This record gives sequence, C-alpha cells and structure tokens, in this order.
Amino acid sequence: MMLKTLQRLWADDRGVAATDTALIVFLVALIAIGAWQHLGRHSQESVQDAGRVIQSVADGGTADGV
Repeated sequence: MMLKTLQRLWADDRGVAATDTALIVFLVALIAIGAWQHLGRHSQESVQDAGRVIQSVADGGTADGV
C-alpha cells in the first residue's frame, strides 16, 4: 500500500508546472532588482556629475573644468 502511494506520488507531475513558473518568476524578479539597482547607481553618478558642472559654472569656471 505504502509503496503504491509513493510510486503514484513520484509519477505525479502536476506540481512541476507551478514550481517551474515560480522559479522563473523569482529569477526574473532577481534580475529586475539587480538591473534597477545598477540603473539607479549610474543615474546617481550622472546627476552628481551634472551638479558639479553646474556648480563649476556658477563659481565662474567652465564646464570643461570638472
């Protein structure tokens, strides 16, 4: 009886699709979070560079002097 139940459960693959879908969603979310952080980091650097240029020009310098 127990062996037949284990064999039936082992052969049952109905949950596989849900597990595969969950794994794919998790991996896509992980990649999206990493990309979002990367984009944010580079956006922050660009804004800081623009701020330095604006401050340099305001101080009487040139935009090339940064």
